[in-house]
Amino acid sequence: MSALFHPYLCGRIAAEWLIFMNTHMKTCYGVSRNDRNELVANQFAANVQKIYALYLSGRSLRDICKSLQEACIYSPSGKSEWTPRAIENVLSNATYINIVISEDTFNQVRAEQVRRSNATTTEHSTIRKTTRYNSKCTEWPFGLSRMWQSLPQNHKT
Repeated sequence: MSALFHPYLCGRIAAEWLIFMNTHMKTCYGVSRNDRNELVANQFAANVQKIYALYLSGRSLRDICKSLQEACIYSPSGKSEWTPRAIENVLSNATYINIVISEDTFNQVRAEQVRRSNATTTEHSTIRKTTRYNSKCTEWPFGLSRMWQSLPQNHKT
């Protein structure tokens, strides 16, 4: 039997690998491991809370990126420029629950993501909606409802 496939060595290497991964494993943005290997909020946790608050206030992913860049907040990769995908990763990460944000806040964001999505998944396929979410548009369609209300009654036919 070769040493490479010896059960004792494989088990020992696997155990050492697990210990290494648990102590040096990459954590998500805003979270670190303490000396007891527990997840705790770090100095970037306030940025994560800001991302959640901006999203729940109606801001789009691109608007959040611009806001963070203007505030000189670096991305998880250490770059000055944020991407919508990085924001989406922060918003979708359940690791933040009860460490950085509440479970209620996380659930509100998930519901908002579903509401903003332009895709509806059925049993057999994914159907795209004809309209898309736009954080700058507060009325439908783009202020025309105000113009419609200002028209005389006899023109509304």
